[in-house]
Amino acid sequence: ERSHGSDGCPGQSNTTARIEILDLNNIMSTLLRSVWESLVGETVPPAPEPLGLRVVCVSDTHGRHDDIVVPDGDILIHAGDWTHFGKESDARALNAWLEGLPHKHKIVVNGNHECNAPWAGQAAQILSAATLLIDEGYTLQVETNAGAREGASSEDGNGAEEGEGDEHSSGRTEAGTAAGTAADAAAGEHSPGAGSVTIWGTQFSWPLSHDTPIGNVPALGAVVAAGPAVGVLVCHGPVAGLVDGGRGCHALKRVCERTTPRLVVSGHIHEAHGITKGTGLLANTTFVNAAICRNGYTAGWEAVVVDI
Repeated sequence: ERSHGSDGCPGQSNTTARIEILDLNNIMSTLLRSVWESLVGETVPPAPEPLGLRVVCVSDTHGRHDDIVVPDGDILIHAGDWTHFGKESDARALNAWLEGLPHKHKIVVNGNHECNAPWAGQAAQILSAATLLIDEGYTLQVETNAGAREGASSEDGNGAEEGEGDEHSSGRTEAGTAAGTAADAAAGEHSPGAGSVTIWGTQFSWPLSHDTPIGNVPALGAVVAAGPAVGVLVCHGPVAGLVDGGRGCHALKRVCERTTPRLVVSGHIHEAHGITKGTGLLANTTFVNAAICRNGYTAGWEAVVVDI
């Protein structure tokens, strides 16, 4: 961690102050969980153990990927709208850009600009430098002695130095094998220094109301079927009330409350770019709107970095 000197308090470093703030955050989180459980009667799940993975999140580049600075990390996630109105030339340019990035795992989902493009059926072949997820998962088995990385904030998108000691293996998981993935994830949770995380990518859908039957929406039903195995959910449209600019999906929020992922990465609403923590049943979930384009289709936001 970088040293910034004291804050005007003799003998107290920023590192010490940061530890005290983290301790206070843990106390407040415990108190809020107790209050929620007593008032609502719902049990908030305990915070998951950190996996020591750095996730770099982008979305809505709309062909402007060359205009952004991409921080280093273990996983790069693009949450859709990587083209401008479905231009195939943008898709091929994105693949060339992805090939030049050092991230070991590169995950992409469709946005509304790609899902109905004439070449959509060949998108996975065009994006040969990444894994395109359409209602399926990508599972990482993680073995690390380094613990969680330091430097990336849960309050903003700025990262710091890269950690050490991560070893990852991976495999694609389709909806039909979600039960096995859940068992694998549960087994990993009980192994000191070991774990697994499934990144689940959905096909794009427009926002739905709170009373929409989840079983009637294949993209949402697949997430629920995967259950607790889903550690990172990537969906182009944001969750209602969480970095959504007031235009998120209420049905998707119900899905998140049932699966409680560590991280939800979305975009779509350009002006809602940001990062926040959920509350209640989602108190352990970080929500990111990683839109890069800000004014129309001009890059104006930075990539968001999250440690999980």
